[in-house]
Amino acid sequence: MSLSESTEFSSKPVNTMSESPSPKGHILLVDDTTSLLNALTEFLTDQGYAVDAVALPQEALSLSEEKIYDLVVTDYRMPGLSGLDLMSRLKESNPEVEVIMITGYGSKESVLEALQLGAYDYIEKPFDTIELLKSIVNCLDTIRLRTRIDHLVQDLRSQQLQLERAVDHQGQKMDDVASRLQDLAAYIQQSNQRLLKDVVPCRKRSGSYLTDIARLVTTTGRETRALSTRVTELEDLADEITDVHRDVPPDPPRPKAAANAAISPRQEEPEGQQEQTPAAEADPIDPAAERIIDGFYAGMQRFVGDLMAGVESSTPVRIGDAEDLMEQVVKTDNAIEQLYRRAIYSSFENEDGETISAVVSHSVHVAIYALKLGEGLGYERERLVSLGIAGLLHDVGMAFLPSELYAKDRFEEDDLAKLREHPAKGHQYLQAFGESWSWIAQVVLQEHEREDGSGYPSGLRGKQIMEEARIIGIVDTYAGITRARPGRRRLLPLEAVKEITQTYRDKFSRPILRALLHELSAFPIGSIVRLNSGTVVQVVRTDAAHPLRPVVKPVYDAEGTPIVDGEPIPLRGNPILHISGAVYQNEISPG
Repeated sequence: MSLSESTEFSSKPVNTMSESPSPKGHILLVDDTTSLLNALTEFLTDQGYAVDAVALPQEALSLSEEKIYDLVVTDYRMPGLSGLDLMSRLKESNPEVEVIMITGYGSKESVLEALQLGAYDYIEKPFDTIELLKSIVNCLDTIRLRTRIDHLVQDLRSQQLQLERAVDHQGQKMDDVASRLQDLAAYIQQSNQRLLKDVVPCRKRSGSYLTDIARLVTTTGRETRALSTRVTELEDLADEITDVHRDVPPDPPRPKAAANAAISPRQEEPEGQQEQTPAAEADPIDPAAERIIDGFYAGMQRFVGDLMAGVESSTPVRIGDAEDLMEQVVKTDNAIEQLYRRAIYSSFENEDGETISAVVSHSVHVAIYALKLGEGLGYERERLVSLGIAGLLHDVGMAFLPSELYAKDRFEEDDLAKLREHPAKGHQYLQAFGESWSWIAQVVLQEHEREDGSGYPSGLRGKQIMEEARIIGIVDTYAGITRARPGRRRLLPLEAVKEITQTYRDKFSRPILRALLHELSAFPIGSIVRLNSGTVVQVVRTDAAHPLRPVVKPVYDAEGTPIVDGEPIPLRGNPILHISGAVYQNEISPG
């Protein structure tokens, strides 16, 4: 079967890849032939891909500002902007995007030109649907492989850092061993001199020398006992020299992320599960479960509060408490999702109305958002725990700065210079906790580094930055712009993600940006939000392919009258409607 502008199209799926609840890849189709565009959209959607289709290249450029695509399939000749020009513009904003070119006017020169300019493949019309599908599958597999290689390189760099730390550690220990051996040699030499001092008079005396012998026996006994102690020390040193080669400071647990993290933030289901399952409808939260979530949230606040107070008063703080807390959170079903909902709806006030420290609340939310993002990237339990700890500790350096600085609405140059000191101050503080926590010190030092080298304090770029630091960096930005400050309103999640993907997209890695879009752009299931029509609704389902357009159920009309048994509204199928804001519990009242 072939597919051209005039052929009939069959939408029967070709099972080249197994179905999964998450899309296999995010594809943008661009072609000014409506029949071909619709046919390809239906075909690729049936194959399990998330597909957006537009007829004009200008629309494609506009859509690419709002979403991040793995692959663009575009026509070669179109009105206004050619496929080559479109590819060039797309790769300017996202160098990692792959492009497959389709044309009915193929020539050797045009093929070479497209491939030289960065096209992944070039397909001539009319083409076989299997040919196109194979090219798409190969392209997305290449992206997965490239991402996997990136993870392996990251792991190798981590192991290299670990080895360098081990070498430094060995060097310090060997220096200590050498120093103690020198001290022991010096003592033995002094002991010999004391013995000789007593032996010489015995040899020279011609008369009675019992007194001298008695003194010699006493000195010999004393020195023998001392030398025995020193010999034991020497044996211990020999053991230490042997152990030094095994005494490597532990690195943070780094389970490997899912190989398909660059394509879809969620891991695929085991092969054989063919049907896509929508997210379950929101159920009322069990009071006992809610108390557990409240306990986790309060525990995080208490830890960060104690940490900041401990820094100011030089009181020791146990980082292990954060590890225990995060292990409980990660192993509790649905805890991360409920904590995310709690963080989104937080008004930064406690029950008495007193303002909670901005740094404390911010750090807690960064930890929660990092857990949500790490979960979307496929992190295993141990690595999620490490990520949560890093989130709680990421701003510890702020405790060394004047407290009024963080609350300022506007910063002068001197203020900014002081603020930029906090990663180094936090790093120095955490280094004192020993080698087992040195990885956290590195994350704290690097979380303000950026992909394009524009960050601080060292101007690191790309793979020079630890992946945990990249995640903390992006959720730190997200938490900052979703928090209200004097003179500036807090952005909604979808507004915040749009701001980051449009304004800061060159500063963060594409796979992490893509995960941010899917994990943190929409309100969680069960959230109460308001539509632009004024209707108050509850989010009951999410759409992985369209995270900003969930399925919602009406709760109150625009006048505040309760709606009983309202029918769910899929926002994806209602383009006029969109979420306009969050609704807090005190804004609605039954009746």
